[in-house]
Parts: sequence; C-alpha cells; structure tokens
Amino acid sequence: MSSQNQIVVSPNPLGHFIEGTLTAVAILPGTHVSIDTAGLYEAWNESADGVKGEVIVLIEDALQGRDVSTTYDASDRFFAYIPLPGDELQCLFKNISGTADSFVIGELVMIDDTTGKLITESSSEMEPWAVMETIAALTADALHLVRSTGH
Repeated sequence: MSSQNQIVVSPNPLGHFIEGTLTAVAILPGTHVSIDTAGLYEAWNESADGVKGEVIVLIEDALQGRDVSTTYDASDRFFAYIPLPGDELQCLFKNISGTADSFVIGELVMIDDTTGKLITESSSEMEPWAVMETIAALTADALHLVRSTGH
C-alpha cells in the first residue's frame, strides 16, 4: 500500500472534483461509485463487472478531518474525483475470498460490479486503471496505487 493518506496522489490532477449524496452505507474512499436515476450515488452498479461507465472515485472528506479509512454513511454528502488519463490515485482493491490475487506494475484492472472495488481484468469492456505498484497476494481489501488509462 502506498504511504499516502489521500486518494488523489497526482501532484497536478487533471480530472474533476465533484460532490453528491450517497444512497448506500459504509462506503470507503477509494471505492468507485455510479449515479442512479434519482441523482444519488451508490457503490458502482452497472450490469456486470468491467462494463463501460463513468469512472468516479470517492475521496476522503478532508474538510471534516476524515482520512482514507473513514467510511461515508447513507445520505452523507460526499466528495469524489473523476480522473483523466495519467491521473494517479489510490483505489480500493477487492480481496476475493478463496483466491490469492497478485498484481504487477502495468497490469490492467477493472471495476467489480456492486462493490466498486478493483479486481483482475477478465474480458471486460473497460480497464480504467493500470497498477503502479507490485501487489502481493491480497488478504484483505486495500488501497493501492493506480494510473488512469482513460478507457
């Protein structure tokens, strides 16, 4: 895990910072979210893993002194970031029970449907992130450094 205590780690981020309101409970910064038809946001909820969609990543609520380990709760006002190619962030990787997923620098990853966490790419429509640090076998969900690929 990177030693940064923030999600957006690029010195000059190119994307867009946004705010919104959550529908779901206990979502950690570094998780991907999507907007529902009521204009609220929830953990990434597309039709399947790796399906094309808008890439939006929750960031820490620094205005209230919260760090990357503090969850957002239902109906919370949140802060998020929409990356552009080249932006580097810490995103939450999913520990899939019964597997020992490891990642190498440059490996492309996709977003897991319903959790909004990153997982191993497998025939997806979209690989929005390239891994930027070696990740040994995951034993728990964890933040790791990634770079936006723009696709």
